[in-house]
Amino acid sequence: MRMRTNGVGWVLAAAALAWAGPGCMSSNGSPTIVTDVLWDLPGDPGTADVPVPQDVPSEAGPVDAPPDAPPADLPGDVPTDGTDDPGPVPVDPLLAQHFQSLLDEYLQFSGEYNAALTVQVPGAKRWSGVSGVKVLQTGEAMPEGAAFRVGSSTKPVMAALTLLLVEAGTLGLDDTVGKWVKGYDAWKGITLRQLLGMRSGIQDYLVDQSMWLDILSSPQTPMAPDRLLSYVSQLPLEFEPGSQCLYSNTNYILVGLIIEAATGRPVADQIRDRIVTPLGLAHTYLDMGGANDPLLAHGYMDPRPAFAALGVPPDLVGVIPSDMFVSDHLLDCANLFHPSVAWTAGGLVTTTDDMARFLRAVVRGDLLSQASLDAMMQFPPCTILGQPEDYGLGMTRFTTPAGEGFGHGGLIYGYSANSVDVPAADLTFSHMNGAYPTQFGAFESEVYRLQAQPPTEPAVTCHPPTGFFAGGQPDRLEFRVRGLVNATGAASPSAAVANLSAWNGETRYPLYGTFTSATLKKDAYTTRVEVGSFGPPRAAGMLAGQGLVSIDSSVVQRLNAETETVIDSSQPYAVFSVVMDYWADASTGSANRFCIVAVPDTRQPSRLTACRSGGALVEGEMLKVFGTVPMTWDAAAIDAYLAPLKIATCTCLLAAPDQWGACPQPVSRASSAEPFASVFPDPATAPIRVVAPPAALRLQPRLPPVF
Repeated sequence: MRMRTNGVGWVLAAAALAWAGPGCMSSNGSPTIVTDVLWDLPGDPGTADVPVPQDVPSEAGPVDAPPDAPPADLPGDVPTDGTDDPGPVPVDPLLAQHFQSLLDEYLQFSGEYNAALTVQVPGAKRWSGVSGVKVLQTGEAMPEGAAFRVGSSTKPVMAALTLLLVEAGTLGLDDTVGKWVKGYDAWKGITLRQLLGMRSGIQDYLVDQSMWLDILSSPQTPMAPDRLLSYVSQLPLEFEPGSQCLYSNTNYILVGLIIEAATGRPVADQIRDRIVTPLGLAHTYLDMGGANDPLLAHGYMDPRPAFAALGVPPDLVGVIPSDMFVSDHLLDCANLFHPSVAWTAGGLVTTTDDMARFLRAVVRGDLLSQASLDAMMQFPPCTILGQPEDYGLGMTRFTTPAGEGFGHGGLIYGYSANSVDVPAADLTFSHMNGAYPTQFGAFESEVYRLQAQPPTEPAVTCHPPTGFFAGGQPDRLEFRVRGLVNATGAASPSAAVANLSAWNGETRYPLYGTFTSATLKKDAYTTRVEVGSFGPPRAAGMLAGQGLVSIDSSVVQRLNAETETVIDSSQPYAVFSVVMDYWADASTGSANRFCIVAVPDTRQPSRLTACRSGGALVEGEMLKVFGTVPMTWDAAAIDAYLAPLKIATCTCLLAAPDQWGACPQPVSRASSAEPFASVFPDPATAPIRVVAPPAALRLQPRLPPVF
């Protein structure tokens, strides 16, 4: 499922991404690359074949290239004439500078560790770049052409491979599971077309908690496809095949088995021979058990939101080997689990340049026949992860600022990816991040803006002053925010990139920046800039956490890159900051209460700075602000700070779905867990109206991990 600019929220993404991060190391600890594994098919006696290591580079060429391979034109060539034309020309140097600055600032403000971007603009002009570190622990810089695990961005590759085999007469879209894969009678009438289009009704193997217990007990053991399917093969179908749409990774495991049964060859080799080599892709492969890839960037993730979203007992974090953790909360996911866990549903490793080439070739008709493209681009109504989606055969359709777009996103433990092609604007881009969660919305918006409004001035990358976040009060809220200032009441506010961290002594609570926006709030008294950001829960039993910062516009207007602005106790509400905990109803998993658990300690000064020259704040300005606010977690101090504003410390859901108000009876703010709220009240107005939390945070988080 493609990640929307302002769509699927933190809890959805947490569940969707948290559980699909395969990694790989050989049993003796030496990394190897395996390219020729053909799994035992379901129904065969015995266990799956053991992968045989081979000293073959991950981008090895084809063994027997099929005679029907497409011509050698590379996507992006000016004429498509069957010849290998010269590669794309560079973009304008000023535009290239701004793309690189966008990558660098994204990491600066998001708190993520590495990222890559490829953009192709009209005139076959292409730019690729990277930023950050390949390995956080060593500080090793990102290599040019860095590779990433891309999760469900594997699915359009699998769909294209299937359609190429249909063109070759090897498969038919109306072939059934029963024709090629034995042992699954309940699924035998489901067609290949229904599998590719998420219309089979088969449940998702990745939400089975017993499977993850098995994996955690032996994380580097290969998982054969038939074993993956065993976790859901006895479950009833969600609906009659073809009648509805349900995003399920199980569909694409079955697609992989069908391809291997029909061709008699490993699907990894088929991807190499029919897609990678014909398109001239430089570094793309289906990982079958080797991780010695010098270009693979490490991906990182906090497992707490994943466990909370899937309802997995938090104690299971302790099962993960300690050497996988970079810190007490950050997990190195490069080789976390064996990649066979995701296989043909999400096991691809690739680069942004390769993915942009591939997607452009598919959408523009350079890889598939017109008949195949027509089949892929049928988009019957579909609801995926609670959101309406146009989902074809391994392809999504969506609206962008530049016109109708096509593509597919991917999430997998510690990694995020998305690729987009907009034919009307002749724009293609792909971006990948070694982090979860990630903040795609604001990043993609900037790509569209730079393409539509080419820069005329040199880029100046924004950084906080040296030592700005060093030291400070032990209890504090640190924030970084970069985003366009939205108008009050904007129907679809532009997302911002933000990184908020709440400190309680030596304990840091990260508020990662999901659902983040920077919005001008105007009323009869004042104008303020409001920044909100969600993050993982602080403790077991909570749903989520949130940080909210509201800055009086008169303060923002004084901010500049040359000096720090200090806010003292004479202005207690000039920088209104709160940390909130969000609770869920135990029976439904939906949010039903939030409490404010930290407010500014006005006895200590707050410090702010910004990359701006000062002056009036206007809608549409790109705001880049850094701040640190002393906080107090003391209940009496919280009540005293909120009382003049008539803000309740805790707010409850009085009537579903949207009636929120003061809790009918006193509730504890210091139970076994406390989640955070979703709304910032305007301190200039009394009484304060409490706004309901985003809808996505009210959904039952029972979702598939790779999408």
